[in-house]
Amino acid sequence: SGYNLGRDALNAYFCAIDGTGPETALTEEIDAIYPGGAQEIMAYIYHDGKKAVASFAPAVFAALEKQDDIAKGILERNIKEAVHIIKTAAAGFPEGKIPVVLAGGLTKQHCVLEGIKALLNAPDRYELQILTSAPVNGAVMLAKELMKEED
Repeated sequence: SGYNLGRDALNAYFCAIDGTGPETALTEEIDAIYPGGAQEIMAYIYHDGKKAVASFAPAVFAALEKQDDIAKGILERNIKEAVHIIKTAAAGFPEGKIPVVLAGGLTKQHCVLEGIKALLNAPDRYELQILTSAPVNGAVMLAKELMKEED
């Protein structure tokens, strides 16, 4: 998720600036997103919560373009976690193709989709789809169907 990428990017950022972690292009990219510096970034995060954290996810992709190893590691870890979730959920399904619907802004990142496809390594088992409408639309459709069943 954007939140997870933003969280990991911010962790790398703060570790880099306080010397407990390696230097990374994420520092420059995060400062470009929110130029107020560490103190103001902390205030922003505490004020706006998850939305603020997620707003730093684009820094990972910008740092990737600079061949940053820390950003690469962040993306790889998060893709592995997504694949783990998909495989865990799929274990309860019978044999055959399983539709997997991915949602959110990260689905616009080609490297995310390709990374997931590569790690799933069973193309006959999973049918990856991108959600094309807001999740709330599906909830409304389901509610309408349930209302018809009650009639």
